[in-house]
Amino acid sequence: MDIKSVDIKAFLDGVDTVLNSNTFLLNTSVCFKSREKAADELFKFITSSNFIVQVLEQDLIRGWRNYQQNEPLVMQYLVKRNFRIKLSELSLEGALKYLKAMLTVEGNPYNFWSLYNTPIEESMANRIVRNFLKKIDPGSTVEVIHSKYRFLLFRG
Repeated sequence: MDIKSVDIKAFLDGVDTVLNSNTFLLNTSVCFKSREKAADELFKFITSSNFIVQVLEQDLIRGWRNYQQNEPLVMQYLVKRNFRIKLSELSLEGALKYLKAMLTVEGNPYNFWSLYNTPIEESMANRIVRNFLKKIDPGSTVEVIHSKYRFLLFRG
């Protein structure tokens, strides 16, 4: 997976612009066959050095440099100390709707909002999401797993 790919970059940059965020697309070997086991594995990943390494790499690749000056403190400032994860699988239709809602904001049940009122037009958002999903794992059916609980600290 290449985050410099036009289609992946279009989705990540779109979410960043619409939601005024810094979006990361990280790799992990978590197996999602068992939701409970997957939640434990995902917790271990999020609290690992591998998570921090990927965040720092993408911080550089995407040209932000938000975390480079405070690298030793990244974990302390980025991830909540105590959090739990509850996972639920989204159908392909649900995944498309969820990811599109990150780009369009309006009328979505996920509580996404655009601080600077910069939503992307719906047909463009549909195209961005479909191209993004094709690029993530070419030739495979992508499974989208939603985590209800936030593990990152909110910095406003």
